Amino acid sequence: MTIARNALPNPASNVISGTIDQDTTWYEDIELTQNGDPLTGVSDHVWTLTLYKEPGATADLTLTTADSTLTITESTATTLSIRCAPSRLSTLSGDYYCDVRSTDSSPTVDSASRVYLWGRGIITVVEGNA
Repeated sequence: MTIARNALPNPASNVISGTIDQDTTWYEDIELTQNGDPLTGVSDHVWTLTLYKEPGATADLTLTTADSTLTITESTATTLSIRCAPSRLSTLSGDYYCDVRSTDSSPTVDSASRVYLWGRGIITVVEGNA
């Protein structure tokens, strides 16, 4: 899966899709780009991947760099790595909205953190081998 952000005013138009198996480790590396180039200056952001059934609903699954279920690596490519144990997926089944965001807590004029939505889409969680 690749998430490529462009210069459009609505970066949420970057579509995420895929299928994962609730009985196996979700182990995936996602290359992140902006206008075709690797992202830079984002390794200190807090990254979050959230699955939820309906807009506005409570998250059914949250993975984050804060708990090491996600990691971000900047090099010749910028890679978001997902490492989620099957025990975190075992109660999930069906289609879920998926958001990938990063939060930059660098000082701003109004002292607010900046939250970037890198992509949104649908992830399907299935039983058995996906």
